[in-house]
Amino acid sequence: MQTTIKSSWAITIGMLLCLPALTFVTASVLKYALGAPGLFNIIEPYLHSWGGNQPPGLNINAVIIFGPITALLINLAYILRFQWDQDPEYITIHLMLFRQKGNASVVLLSGMLLLVLFIYGVMENLNIVL
Repeated sequence: MQTTIKSSWAITIGMLLCLPALTFVTASVLKYALGAPGLFNIIEPYLHSWGGNQPPGLNINAVIIFGPITALLINLAYILRFQWDQDPEYITIHLMLFRQKGNASVVLLSGMLLLVLFIYGVMENLNIVL
């Protein structure tokens, strides 16, 4: 028996997995780029109590980093299909994208979050100041 997750559940799980990273990115942009520290001041005690000031491990840092990755992979499985045909002379590979707006929006959101987190990590480690 094959078990599958319905598309609506994948969208819900994906959005919930993206929520901590989205909150962190939004609060950081509001505080450091726009000078509005309100949201960051609200979530900062929770970040510290959940291990946000410690090196990456099994703490909130892992949820912020791996949540969007997991959401991306779960929802990508609903919109991407590969088909492989093999003949004696050649191999044909087909890539199909299905039009599922909910799953595509989670893929787009998680991809953008991963891009922002990657740029943030590069800028922080190279001490680049804008």
